[in-house]
Amino acid sequence: MRLILVFAWLGTLMGASPAIASTIIDRNATGVTLQVNDGGEALVRYRAQGKATHVLASGAVNAIAPTRTRPQADFELDYSGGYKTHYIANPAVKTVLARLRTLQDQMTRASTAGNNPVRYALAPKIAATYKEIKRLRTAATSFTNKCRPYSGPALNWLVAACTAPDGSFWALQSWQRMLPNLGETPWLPAQSSGSCTSHTGRGRSRCSRSTSTG
Repeated sequence: MRLILVFAWLGTLMGASPAIASTIIDRNATGVTLQVNDGGEALVRYRAQGKATHVLASGAVNAIAPTRTRPQADFELDYSGGYKTHYIANPAVKTVLARLRTLQDQMTRASTAGNNPVRYALAPKIAATYKEIKRLRTAATSFTNKCRPYSGPALNWLVAACTAPDGSFWALQSWQRMLPNLGETPWLPAQSSGSCTSHTGRGRSRCSRSTSTG
């Protein structure tokens, strides 16, 4: 079955309409798994087009109940599995890289001048900076799964689900969203594709975060 990945956030406030945010991630996905950390991020792993893919989803805070009059909150999707979000765009990384360039410039000048005492003093600083860069690069793609057993509302077409430390609910669902109307038999390959959607919801909040694969 061809899958379309979609992240969705589902939140409810007692007696209020559910708030849902969803964003299509990919199509024809297999081997889909869902993880959620304690920082409001979800990591979806799957295979599509012959390669493994890791997508980090965040944002979509303050989602609203479905309406045509106001724009819905969207997820921020990082198809590098967090590398772009937590390394490339990380201010701490930019600071460390700038420090490294400064030290390297100083080393170049010291070497040209034959100033060995300065070179010897700079060497451990450069080594420590490289070590810090390696630590930041590793941390950028590290993900600590904090999912607990799912305790949210019953969901149809469920693939995977869990409850996050903050009480929000995250789930992956799979369904066929492109079937023709009126029960017609699909005549195009795309019409038989399935959708996999991930939902997140906080039982105490109107805001929702969810990821869908569909």
